[in-house]
Amino acid sequence: MSTFINDEVDDGNIIVCGSDSEEFLETFAEHFDSESILAVDCEGVNLGRTGTIELVQVSTPHMNVLFDVQGVTKTSKIALFLKKILGDPTKIKIMFDCRIDSDALYHHLGVTLDNVHDAQVYDMINSNNTNRPNLKKCMLSYGIEITTRDSNVYATNFRYWATRPLTMEMKERATGDVNQLFELRERQLELMSESKQNIASTESQVSVSCMKDGLVASFNIKKSKIGLFIGRGGSNLRSLECRFNCQFQTQKTDSPSLPTIVYAPNQQVLDRVIMYMHINH
Repeated sequence: MSTFINDEVDDGNIIVCGSDSEEFLETFAEHFDSESILAVDCEGVNLGRTGTIELVQVSTPHMNVLFDVQGVTKTSKIALFLKKILGDPTKIKIMFDCRIDSDALYHHLGVTLDNVHDAQVYDMINSNNTNRPNLKKCMLSYGIEITTRDSNVYATNFRYWATRPLTMEMKERATGDVNQLFELRERQLELMSESKQNIASTESQVSVSCMKDGLVASFNIKKSKIGLFIGRGGSNLRSLECRFNCQFQTQKTDSPSLPTIVYAPNQQVLDRVIMYMHINH
């Protein structure tokens, strides 16, 4: 686990906290207490309950804090600290597609998110679109330029976020997109009616719970069937999710097969998905 360090990046601070020291955490508590809006993101290796959570990014308009939670347990001081600030209903947490982050935070660290502004959900409500946009597409639709980052680092090293010590590139990559969530939220609210905002707020809380509270099963998709399973541009996966009212998460691995996790809202749906997968894949 990393030690407490402070690095200057462009015009802002990136502070890495990998310590259970009450002194450090109290310093952060004093700073976060004065903020009503936070931007949050998580990184991990196959992020979610069946994978790992390695970093939790919590940003204010003035400061970026990376909590190094590699190997952290639910009873550690750092997990209890995150549970307090991320579960605080008086603070808005801006996130982008919080579903898998919420699952990882809850099952690994005991953190239950509250009062989330899921910018992906707000965009879907604002645009009357049922398709989930990626972050880049969403940002550009609001006129926000986003830094293009090389995604090949994950292809060559799917355990990228487990690398220690953290490099400056990792710190910048982890905080870069989170910083822009504040502007994204402002632009979304400017364009949305109060009724749409209320719907998006309710649906954001649904996103917090849908994977966190779901039942899971795992499958290994044979190499010869990966293309058929995913479909062009993920079209088949999206179709299956709509058909069964579930969510699939494909996992990165060294194996030639494709480990896949399905999240289902209840046992009946899970049983239907398991039957389909056994017959078709």
